[in-house]
Amino acid sequence: MAFAAWLHAHPPLRLGRLRAQRKKSSLDKPALLTFDDAYCDTAEFGFPLLQKYGFKGTLFVVTDQIGGTNAWDLHLGLSEQKLMTADQISYWAERGIEVGSHTKTHPDLRITAPEQIADQMRGSRERLEQLTSKPVMALAYPYGYFTDESAEIARRFYDAALTCDIGINTLSTDTLRLRRATVVPRYTLFDMRGSVTLGFNVLLIARIQLVLLAHRILDRFSVKPSARSERHP
Repeated sequence: MAFAAWLHAHPPLRLGRLRAQRKKSSLDKPALLTFDDAYCDTAEFGFPLLQKYGFKGTLFVVTDQIGGTNAWDLHLGLSEQKLMTADQISYWAERGIEVGSHTKTHPDLRITAPEQIADQMRGSRERLEQLTSKPVMALAYPYGYFTDESAEIARRFYDAALTCDIGINTLSTDTLRLRRATVVPRYTLFDMRGSVTLGFNVLLIARIQLVLLAHRILDRFSVKPSARSERHP
């Protein structure tokens, strides 16, 4: 499999040990494989493939919705998706999948009060540590959104936190503001190379810009676009 052969050239990195691992010169061009929200299909299809080809990954869980659905997306008109149960999360944690926090309810931290942000981060970490019997050292900001204040609150509870900002991470990147490249269905090896090399996919960015342009044109002529089925991180 071309993807597997290519990814084996990029040593996997565990977020919980990022600060120690990033100092090792042996980690040349490491890659992080992350999965937000804990969708059931990730457990059904994604993790077995990682296991088959010898990869690890980090799963970010919304703890108040374990065994539930992506309730935070419904007001955006996105489709409802089933989320992993506690047993599924525990099963994959025992098989090498790192588990991280995605807060308790997936709020937009830009408009959440500081004391509520702290409760979201603390409560999610504690719930996951009880569930997996492992330390939870990493966070993914809901929707990828964060502020200077929420990043500093995250620093109290985690060693690393992921945004959805595009770009490459370097040794000087703040570990509480790590960038990521989004991977979508039907990605080719070319797409993957671009994402890892540049920190973003040129063709995907172009498609997004075209979609935004189409929406602006539709809005101008008062034509409402149909409901979307994409997922938010």
